[in-house]
Amino acid sequence: MAARKSCTHLTWSEAKSKVGGDSRTSKKPLIPKKIDHAKALTAKVIAKNGLSPQDLAKEKTLARRAKRDEERAAAAAAKRTEERERRRWERRVRPLDMARERMVGLAEKLQKQNINGSDKEEGDGVDNAHIDAEFYQTVAECRELQVNELLGLEAIYNTHDESDHNNVDDGDGSAAMNKEFHVSDSSQFEMLQQHVEQWQIDPEDETSLKKIVQHPNPSFAIQLIVDGTIHDDDCNNGKDVNLTAVLLLHVTLPSLYPSEEDNADDDNASDNHPNTTLLLLPTFDIAYFLCTHKDMECTPDKPLESVGHLDERKLKEAMMEEARQLLPDPCVYMVVTSVLMERLYEFVALSVRGKFILDQYYHSNHPKE
Repeated sequence: MAARKSCTHLTWSEAKSKVGGDSRTSKKPLIPKKIDHAKALTAKVIAKNGLSPQDLAKEKTLARRAKRDEERAAAAAAKRTEERERRRWERRVRPLDMARERMVGLAEKLQKQNINGSDKEEGDGVDNAHIDAEFYQTVAECRELQVNELLGLEAIYNTHDESDHNNVDDGDGSAAMNKEFHVSDSSQFEMLQQHVEQWQIDPEDETSLKKIVQHPNPSFAIQLIVDGTIHDDDCNNGKDVNLTAVLLLHVTLPSLYPSEEDNADDDNASDNHPNTTLLLLPTFDIAYFLCTHKDMECTPDKPLESVGHLDERKLKEAMMEEARQLLPDPCVYMVVTSVLMERLYEFVALSVRGKFILDQYYHSNHPKE
């Protein structure tokens, strides 16, 4: 009761002075409302140890500028990529040029392949222990003719002028000189030339004769571009279709090429070579073939495809028959000229896909035909 009585005797100003003073003269600390404790603590730490508010504002401004620069750079890169893609799709190439480049690459690969120890085996598997001197002389004479024929083919096919359509464009507007005739490295042609020259100096030299007989069979590749026409009632409204073929011919010359057939009936030759008659003829292989219209164009990404199929079996039979008729003369050039250059399209037939491609080309480029 005493405490209650003492409180009742206090005035209002006395009570306020006891708890903190007059509200008009004292200021209470400002406490932010509705602020998370963790945020308040973070703000306190930053205010004590971090950047000032002005520095923070500058940092945010720089970050926004950097982000805008990155966005601009990304947009510019995307635009450049789109432009390159557009130009690439607008750029047109001829399938004929693409096929020619592929043929050149394959010819170089054929030239360098099979360079190993097996290439040094005796030509045609000749059993030299049971062959008489006459057969040695026959093989040496054939090898001599083969060397002369290869030198002649090289002079024919590897002589170019600036207008030659077999020169390959490097892409910078300059045409690289392409060798149409390639002797394979496994043939060791220079070494064969040396053996033949030594034998010519001394025909009785058994060492040279044995080296000639044991030498690997010469092989080579010839690149050909053949123009011609095909008639098909289901293509180009029944009119003739002009085509250009890209063909890579691989030839191997046997030991007895180009000897007379009488040599094939010789007892010694027959005993050691049961298939001697076949060994008189070169081996013709089609390493690559593609035919298309020479003016046709496409995008670089389009798969390269031939508009026609080649009947290789019938073509090889025709080449072998032509070679058989020309023996004992060297026959490779005449076979290439008479069969491949003049009669190739007798062995080519348009495919269903090829007819469709050619019809599209003629309708888009020759609508009145």
